[in-house]
Amino acid sequence: MIFMTLCYKEFINQYFDSLPKNGRGQYKKLSEYLSISTVIVSQTLKGDREFTSENAFKTTKFLKLNPLETKYFLKLVEYKKSSHHELKNFFLEELKHLQKESKKVKSSYSNTEELKDEDKFQFYSDRYYSSIRMASSLPHLKSVQDFAKFFNLAEDKAEKILSFL
Repeated sequence: MIFMTLCYKEFINQYFDSLPKNGRGQYKKLSEYLSISTVIVSQTLKGDREFTSENAFKTTKFLKLNPLETKYFLKLVEYKKSSHHELKNFFLEELKHLQKESKKVKSSYSNTEELKDEDKFQFYSDRYYSSIRMASSLPHLKSVQDFAKFFNLAEDKAEKILSFL
């Protein structure tokens, strides 16, 4: 989802809106996590204010983004903050490159670690987790779109499963 936008504010707001109760209380939780005022978070995500690099980085931890998503998010912040057209174009090219990288499943979903009990419950709750895990070795399945088409799933569900794996 993050790789489909060029605005970090839009991404965060869409993510919060997708949460239960439309993300009610998320600005407060984020402000507490960042140790800044809720007003500053609100002015940043709904107004002209921008995150500092430090707050942007901490936000990636709050959102639990993977390394590639973190890199993309930080570039989005720099892109938004830049005012010089050549610098803006430089960041835009970097973002396009990262978007291409995101389509390579192995680079986006390369974390390997043993599942915790609650994660095991999620993994075994739906047959697609196991199916997609096994199918990830097939050479023609390289992107989220490939998996979604192959398993006849919505792209967001395929991305959720791939992110989990």
